[in-house]
Amino acid sequence: MATYFGNQTYDGLDFYASARCVQWYASGYTCPGSGNQTVKELSAYAQIQSGACNIRLGIYDSSNNLVGYGTSEVAASTTAGWQGHLTESAVQAAAGGSCTLTGGSTYKLVLTDDSSSFNIYYGYDWSSAPDTSFKDTEYTGGFPATLPSPDGTFSGYCAAIRCGVDAEVGGTAYPYYYQANQ
Repeated sequence: MATYFGNQTYDGLDFYASARCVQWYASGYTCPGSGNQTVKELSAYAQIQSGACNIRLGIYDSSNNLVGYGTSEVAASTTAGWQGHLTESAVQAAAGGSCTLTGGSTYKLVLTDDSSSFNIYYGYDWSSAPDTSFKDTEYTGGFPATLPSPDGTFSGYCAAIRCGVDAEVGGTAYPYYYQANQ
């Protein structure tokens, strides 16, 4: 069962995200656990109001380097819910293969969409004033290697984007010896 990090709370539908938008929480989130954590899901709580919209999610490290991303753009649903890259095989590392994060490290969870009728849900936190950064472009075709500087922020808003991880499973392989009775 995956352990989630990111913003999993939302207070209601906020507003239409601008067309060709990229969003992320500027400070990032700490990946739970320690050691290698395999990404099992990368999703946003959202919906499309009308028409069609594709979304894609990505993960950047604290130095703004691409770590992983959804393997393809995903058609947004008209029903509000967690949507995006919902299986381990739907998220890959920037270098290819399974996406692995390091527990205790900070990552920026990024959402991009290609429609002005796409709604992302937000949590509000006026006390600590977190900022969701945005860039007026879209990367549904693929993310750049480095997260660009934002065009602005939504102060006090935190987009509902989350990442599910499991501790990497490994073990020691022991040799098997067989001796036939003679």
